[in-house]
Amino acid sequence: MPVFTVHAPVDALRRADTDRFVFVRDGFHFWAFVFGPLWLIWHRLWWALLAYVVIIAAIFGLMVALRTAVAIDPRAAGEVPSTKGTLGG
Repeated sequence: MPVFTVHAPVDALRRADTDRFVFVRDGFHFWAFVFGPLWLIWHRLWWALLAYVVIIAAIFGLMVALRTAVAIDPRAAGEVPSTKGTLGG
């Protein structure tokens, strides 16, 4: 059973002008999930697109920072340096 939200202009609430009400179907949109930024651009959701880009950039920056911290000490990631090709191994 589909679920809708009803959006009414502020002045329509005072005047019983129901012709200006807008019914919007509520739910999950598969293509918005698969092609998020393109879907946001297509539907002109600029603020949501900006938030998406900022969040992705923050996640990317955090991943780079953590990888840099791990690269300083390889034992922190459980990586043991290879001794292949050295005199001791």
